[in-house]
Amino acid sequence: MHIKTTSKLIALTGLMAVAFGANAKQDTTVINASDKPVYTLKSHCVAEQDCLFEQFYISAGIGWVKGDWSDGDVTSQTSNLGFDVFDIDVDDDRVGGKINLGTSLTEKWSLELGYTNLGKVNAAFSTTTAVPSDFFKLTQVVHPTSVKGFTLSAVYSFWEHDDWYLHGKVGAFKWRGDYDSLDVFETQDIEREADINDTDLYAGIGANYKWDENIQLILEWDHYRVDGAKINFISIGLAYHFD
Repeated sequence: MHIKTTSKLIALTGLMAVAFGANAKQDTTVINASDKPVYTLKSHCVAEQDCLFEQFYISAGIGWVKGDWSDGDVTSQTSNLGFDVFDIDVDDDRVGGKINLGTSLTEKWSLELGYTNLGKVNAAFSTTTAVPSDFFKLTQVVHPTSVKGFTLSAVYSFWEHDDWYLHGKVGAFKWRGDYDSLDVFETQDIEREADINDTDLYAGIGANYKWDENIQLILEWDHYRVDGAKINFISIGLAYHFD
């Protein structure tokens, strides 16, 4: 009885092995490398296809903005106007944000149109004068510029590895500078000149992580030259790539 049971178990085991082998062979056929679908990041096109305007995405980021406007700039500029100032307080660290709409040009290149707000800068200083109105009138031009505006940039993707890749960008920043002059003792605005605006070049570099087929995480550093001042913007954000 024991021998017959053992034989049945051996036979059953053999049948299972044959069935498993058949399934394994069938599975191997299904996952054959030649049958695997080709995946590509949503930010790129398949090389053999025409990529021009075939892929679209939207991205947004928020982060830390730092300029190079300092107490020394206030001192030198007010000195040129004939005033010696003290109690200088420049707050050039602020929060900025941006949003971009992009489309593919080639497998590696894309075009972005965006809007960037580099935050608000504050500067305060005092002086001793017998004619305060002259001081306020002349020194209103001494101010860091809080800027925002539109960007148009070309973006190049490179160094792809699994779900990661890097990108670099260069473009134009058409900005408008806003500033307000205030007599803190009178707590009222001072009549001032019109806001300024101009267009300058900017550049940046970033790292992208593919969260899923449509969403990517972005860490980015942008460098601006605005009216001669250097401004750096480090941001973290998300990008959504449309199917």
